[in-house]
Amino acid sequence: MNTLFPFGRATCALILFGLCLTANPAGAAVREVFDCSYRDGADRSDLMNARNYLVEQSDAIGLSDMQAFLWTPYKVPNFQGDFLWFNSFPDLNAFAAAANAYVSTDAGRAVAQRFDRIVTCTSSLADVELVHEPKQPLDIELPALLASYACTLKPGQNASSVGDVLTHYQDVLAGTGMHDDHAFYAVTPLLGTGEIDRYFFGVHADLPAWAARETAMQTSEAAAMFGRHVDQVMDCASALWWGEPIIPVPEE
Repeated sequence: MNTLFPFGRATCALILFGLCLTANPAGAAVREVFDCSYRDGADRSDLMNARNYLVEQSDAIGLSDMQAFLWTPYKVPNFQGDFLWFNSFPDLNAFAAAANAYVSTDAGRAVAQRFDRIVTCTSSLADVELVHEPKQPLDIELPALLASYACTLKPGQNASSVGDVLTHYQDVLAGTGMHDDHAFYAVTPLLGTGEIDRYFFGVHADLPAWAARETAMQTSEAAAMFGRHVDQVMDCASALWWGEPIIPVPEE
C-alpha cells in the first residue's frame, strides 16, 4: 500500500497547484501522484481530519513547509478512484529527503496509519514542466476547473515530436491571442504503469473559462491545424476535474 505523505514547498505565482518551476534549474518540478479510493464508511471529512493531523505532526516529522492539493473527478471516464492527491517538489532530491523524513520518524508512521485507515492508494512519480503561463494571474474562486489529457505516443514518435507539438501550441496561443486565461503543463512519468507516455493539463479559473477556450480551439483554423498535428503524434483521452489546495489549510 502506498501512503500519502508531505513535501517541501517552493514559492511562485502558480503555487496553487504545486508547480514552481523556477526552483529547479533543469526546468521541471517533480510531482508525486496518489490515485486513491475511500475505504468503506470513509469520506472527505475523514480525509480532511487526516490532513489536519498531518499538519499538526509536520514539525515532529521534520517538515517545516508543506503543500498538497486535491483533484476530484467531474467528467472522468473510466476513473475508478475517488480522488487524486498531489505532492510537488522542486526536484527529485527534495522528494527523496521529504519521503525519507516521513518514513523514518514515529510521527510520520503515525500519520501513515491515520491515512491507511481511510484510503487505499497507488502512486506514481513524474516531471512537470510549464508550457503556457497566462499574462495575468488567474482569478480563481476555488475549486478550479482542470482539463487533463492522458496520451500515448504513436509508432515512430518520440520526445522531440512532443516538443514540436508543445511549441506549436505556444505559437497558436501567441498568434491568435486565444483566451489567455489558463496555464498549461506537460507531465512526463518517471515511475508508474508505463501505459501512458505523457500527461498534459490546463488550469482554468472555472468551467466557463474552459468552455471559452475549447470553443475557440474548435472554431480557429490555426487551432485545427494544431489538432491535426497532435493526432499525428499521439492518441489522447481527456477528462475534467475540480482542483483545490488543501495544505496549507485554506482560510475559511
